Amino acid sequence: MKYENLIVECRRQWNRFDPIGVIDAADETDDEYHSYATRTAKLLMQGADARKVADYVRKVLHSLGISEIPEEEILAFARQLARHSA
Repeated sequence: MKYENLIVECRRQWNRFDPIGVIDAADETDDEYHSYATRTAKLLMQGADARKVADYVRKVLHSLGISEIPEEEILAFARQLARHSA
């Protein structure tokens, strides 16, 4: 997948995950999570697996002060992101 397309898909996935609860479901162009989507796309282009993506997601959540998202949800999100890199 081309890097630009991967960023778009990562943004979609981050918007659906929406850990801070600010995304309008009708607006897939919202860029609240753009910097995280860009970094996620870079990780995936470098061959990161779901485990490495989950590590990054945990760091993001920690930096946002979010601790209540269950580990299973983080792992499912990371696996969903990793599927798009193939």
